[in-house]
Amino acid sequence: MKIKKAYIFNIIFLTILLTDIVFHSIEYLIPYRDLTKPLIALSLMFFYYKNSKNKPKKERRLMMMALLMVLVGSGFLLEGFGVRFYFVGLMAYFMANIVYSSLLYRSAHFDVDRSIPFLIVACLYLMAIYYFIYDNLGGYLIPTLFYFFTVLNLTQSAYLRYKIVNNKSYYLVLAGTVLFMVSESIWALTTFYKSVPFGNIWMMFFYGISQLLIVHGVLVENKKFRRF
Repeated sequence: MKIKKAYIFNIIFLTILLTDIVFHSIEYLIPYRDLTKPLIALSLMFFYYKNSKNKPKKERRLMMMALLMVLVGSGFLLEGFGVRFYFVGLMAYFMANIVYSSLLYRSAHFDVDRSIPFLIVACLYLMAIYYFIYDNLGGYLIPTLFYFFTVLNLTQSAYLRYKIVNNKSYYLVLAGTVLFMVSESIWALTTFYKSVPFGNIWMMFFYGISQLLIVHGVLVENKKFRRF
């Protein structure tokens, strides 16, 4: 992947993302998100497809499938859609997390010494989020719990790639999954607890940057040895 192409794409992507955030922040511009929000995932799909010709076919299929699920989820979670579509959107993101994890675990090493500290921190983080949102979850308790486990599993799959892939890929993907977890945490707090200051802005910003970092990290990945 050429640096110049990546630089140009980053500018285009950030323009799309910031435009969507502006539309999300101004009430009478919200309908225009029908275009800008799906463009976030569509642009990433196009960029990955054009620059991944040297990747194994299975990895390409998994990555494209994950981005497709992100696209579906972003579409069904647009404002004005009903509850049924809301659940479809969440299910799409649920599937995206699973597919992303399947891809990243192909380059992961199950090191107990690294896994245990991560699991402790992850459980404490999940307990902290649930401390604030538990009373308002109602019938959403189980679905939300399962969804957050997929988010934490995604972060773990990125974390366990340490020393299996090159450093640039490792840190880009890890940063991306952490930012995605932060984005989803803001969503949960805003939905089930109370509004986070500038919550919608931060949620979309972290979401967009997280997907960008994951895509770049996967594209520059060089395995130090292949496990599958």
